[in-house]
Amino acid sequence: MTGSMGLSRFFLIPFFQMSVVREVNNLYFAGQANPSSPETATRSLMDRKKILIASPSDVQEERDCARRLIDEWNRLHKEREQLDLMPVMWEQVAWPENGDEAQEIINRQLDIRNCDAVIGIFWTRIGTPTRVAPGGAVEEIELLEKDGKPVMLYFCTRPADLHSDDVDLQQVQGIRDFKSKRKKKGLTWEYKTHNDFEEQLRVHLHRMVTDKFCQSDAGRPEDVRTPQLTRYADYRQLLQNRLTFVVDRGIEEYTDIEIPLEEVFIDLHIEERYGKKISHDDLLKQTFYGKRPTNVLLLIGDPGAGKSTLLQYYAMRCLEDRYHSLFSDAIEVRVVFIELRRLVFDDDRKQPLPLAEQVVSSYQALSLKKEEVESWWPLQGSAEKMLVLLDGLDEVTESERRQAICDWIDEEASVNRNRCFIVTTRRTGYAASEGIELKGTHKSATLADLDKGQQKKFLRKWFRAATAYEQENGRRRSDESSPEEQADALYAYIYPEDNQSSGELVDDMERKRRRGVQEIAVIPLLLKLMALLYKLRGYKPDSRISLYRLVFKYLLHGREKARKLALDIDPEQSETVLAQLAYTMQKQRRLDCSEKEMKDVMELRFQSQNTPVTLDKFFTFIVGRSGILKPNGEAYRFWHKTFQEYLASREMARQSRSSDDFVGSIVRHFGDTAWEWDETLKFYFAQIEDRVFDSFMEQLFVAGMATDVLDNNLQLMQTMIREAKECSVTALCGKLNDPEIALRAYWHVLDCLEVIGKPAALDKVRAFAERIRTMPDKDPMRNRVLEKASDLVNQLERASGYTATPVQPALSRDNMPDSYRNPHELDAEYLMISGGEYIYSQPRPGGQKVRVGDLYVARYPVTNRQYRSFIDYLAGSPSPVASVFPAGEYEEALRTFAAGDPDNAKGMQVYLQSEKDLAKLFRSSYDDDRKFNKDDQPVVGVSWYAARAYCFWLSMLDPEGWPYMLPTEQQWEWAAGGKKEKPEQVLKVRKYPWGDEPEPTSKHANYDENEGQTTPVGRYPDGATPDGLYDMAGNVWEWMENWYDDDKDFVALRGGSWDFNAVNLLCSARFSYFPQYRVNFIGFRVVRPSPLPDHLEI
Repeated sequence: MTGSMGLSRFFLIPFFQMSVVREVNNLYFAGQANPSSPETATRSLMDRKKILIASPSDVQEERDCARRLIDEWNRLHKEREQLDLMPVMWEQVAWPENGDEAQEIINRQLDIRNCDAVIGIFWTRIGTPTRVAPGGAVEEIELLEKDGKPVMLYFCTRPADLHSDDVDLQQVQGIRDFKSKRKKKGLTWEYKTHNDFEEQLRVHLHRMVTDKFCQSDAGRPEDVRTPQLTRYADYRQLLQNRLTFVVDRGIEEYTDIEIPLEEVFIDLHIEERYGKKISHDDLLKQTFYGKRPTNVLLLIGDPGAGKSTLLQYYAMRCLEDRYHSLFSDAIEVRVVFIELRRLVFDDDRKQPLPLAEQVVSSYQALSLKKEEVESWWPLQGSAEKMLVLLDGLDEVTESERRQAICDWIDEEASVNRNRCFIVTTRRTGYAASEGIELKGTHKSATLADLDKGQQKKFLRKWFRAATAYEQENGRRRSDESSPEEQADALYAYIYPEDNQSSGELVDDMERKRRRGVQEIAVIPLLLKLMALLYKLRGYKPDSRISLYRLVFKYLLHGREKARKLALDIDPEQSETVLAQLAYTMQKQRRLDCSEKEMKDVMELRFQSQNTPVTLDKFFTFIVGRSGILKPNGEAYRFWHKTFQEYLASREMARQSRSSDDFVGSIVRHFGDTAWEWDETLKFYFAQIEDRVFDSFMEQLFVAGMATDVLDNNLQLMQTMIREAKECSVTALCGKLNDPEIALRAYWHVLDCLEVIGKPAALDKVRAFAERIRTMPDKDPMRNRVLEKASDLVNQLERASGYTATPVQPALSRDNMPDSYRNPHELDAEYLMISGGEYIYSQPRPGGQKVRVGDLYVARYPVTNRQYRSFIDYLAGSPSPVASVFPAGEYEEALRTFAAGDPDNAKGMQVYLQSEKDLAKLFRSSYDDDRKFNKDDQPVVGVSWYAARAYCFWLSMLDPEGWPYMLPTEQQWEWAAGGKKEKPEQVLKVRKYPWGDEPEPTSKHANYDENEGQTTPVGRYPDGATPDGLYDMAGNVWEWMENWYDDDKDFVALRGGSWDFNAVNLLCSARFSYFPQYRVNFIGFRVVRPSPLPDHLEI
């Protein structure tokens, strides 16, 4: 049966086991292991069908897959159909026997003639010839076919290496002859990949079994009979008409480009917890069929990340009956697609109406009835599914309604597990801290940014599709170069470093420009807009704000024909009118307005414009030609939510230039939880001058302000400042002299100045630090503010070229200051943590008493800015360090250490051999990821070996040769939680770095995906240790020096992370990981033991 193995396979079982095997074989088919048991009695009422899996030896994966699918069918349908399918495979049933030809023995042992169907699978082998057939599998197939049994034949078309020793050309020819013969006798099937085979066989097996072996519908129990669908075909056709195409703004004329979704859709990556990325198809399989299956998926994504497009893709897969790789057990998947902002509420209950009524309301053109829609729901436990796609939770304006919708989803999903829900939202639209959350069992996942490969693939697909659209519709080509050339040219603008030599140096301005462009390109919507502008006008924006400006310039008056149509209303006038509309809608918390409402808002502004164009004609132009507004049922809305946010910011910037009172009204939107202003404020800051910037800060930091707003929006504030057109320090420095604001507000003022980084603030910050130093040490926040001020003074001194900061001290037992700064790490500060005895948490449960010596510990984990200085050094960038200690000498020393001291190197030599270029080997794998690559975020995506190499570098730069290391777990636990204030007692450490209480909140640490990414180091003053160490809980797990256990396969980690839950914030919490892995939740912190350890492990 499996050809080349010959008889050797029949002599693997000792002779004395033959009787046992024979008995097991009999029991396997007879099902009579215990005739009197209830289980056997139940089975005896059930029909049994044996499915033979016949193939040569080169398709073992497919054989295993066939067996799994038969088992899967049983799990899903066995009880309902009262039918038990039994896979028959020689390797599970055969036993050694002599006295006849091998195939005759197999036929007899497997009782081939009593099998009920056969699945035949072939690739490059036909098998070992038998007396009557070219191969054993062929003989088995022909025997069953002769008896009239169902035969399903599959031929793999995957290319094989015909020159390989594993491929027999005679066997290949035998397959070709057999395949040609079978095609004349009936229907065969071809597949290319293992996944193709699995998807096809799953469908075919169910169809064959249902057709040949199952009872008729009339014989099934009433509660599982397929319901009669009423009007679903009409609804399905309407959905297909709406979702088949993606619509882009116009080419050559102001009409939309309709491109079939499948022509431009690319595989998207989904970020799961713990740094794992999976495909969008695997996401659904894990959600609905994984180890912890659920029927609710929450899909989170940034603006323009492709959330709605992904729903569109899922819908089309099911509408076109291509759902089998998504829903493995389904015989049909029906679809419902609803925009959540259009849900209808019961005014009395303040809850959304039932799902069927929502469908009726959302698709009024079909005149559906509730009872008709309810006929679409699959029966509980049936093989039918309903995919319910709910788009845009964040677009529901009132937070109370968003929470009501979450409760409604929980309720609807609990009614019928065969209804599978996917809900999309921006992160800001789903806030568990505000009660806006799904309380039922669900899975959450985040759409990842596009990587470079995805960007290149999308650009090529988009340019091909757009060019084809031009040609098919008789449009003049906007560019005579090929689509591939256009795509590659734009990609080269985004990533010029891919085409430059590795030694070519790039200045800071160029590096910043590149990073700005690359942070646009990772967002699908913005990449698509870039492609459109480049195709039509050759525009190459260098920031998000410039991209949107160019988009609106193009859409409003980009072509001569459009200018004639607009009748002397210029782009500035048009944008001013639309900006007024957008800002009014933002204030009113609306995304949709009727035509009359929109015209009423635009009327006053429009009348002030010097143009003969009427408002009616202008509105027709904006809707029908520019596409900036689009109809949405009986209302209108902006083409994309970010269009409204951008235009609203234009109006805000315009009015802010002449009115500080208006700036005050903008300040009130900062931290508004009732409506999302985050994106609008980012656009706003990218347009304002320094005077308006000062006015905003002056009115934000006032006496009696709610500092919770600042705490909860620190990341937003930092992003606003980074993207600001102009930044001034005048108002912020003035706030440092305001005695009326709270200590916590001072901390936030300093944080703003830190992000701005202008040396003009240096004198004011110095004076402020001296004033705080003289304050009584009663409030722990006083120390946190002083630490922040001291760090900022150091940063601004370096930025100004100030050289008075003392160099690193020559440390010795006689010179051990409380802290020092390392000039080789951009003045990173190290704090002296006095040693002592304590009860170490390991081994559990009781732990053990240990002593830790004095230890210098870095105040923060290593940041991207610090780590990049190491990578730049390795890459050959000029620096003071490189001039006295060339990178070549360091590399030689590291490789010598790795080869000469393997016990201490702990596998470093093998790791170094994997890549000659150390800068490439050690570079963070997230250095291009906008969520993790900011200068003050902790570096992630570095292996344990890279972290140790960084420490080795610092050690070699030390003038005294004093070692820098990763901490051991005992050192780390003592630094994080040691009760040093009670040296006379040997105690366990604190529960958390900040103390035994309170329990963690979002003020203490970045954990449990509260932020969705790492945050800049030092952001959580409430979570600092009494000694002043930050981020010892949350943000990133930290590599330890020691192995996790005696197996020495995994390295220990401490501290918890941004995407791990609160239990990992405990000072005693441990985790482990492979030393060579690079993930987005692991960073490291450096220590300097004191005194020098007797046995140094660098």
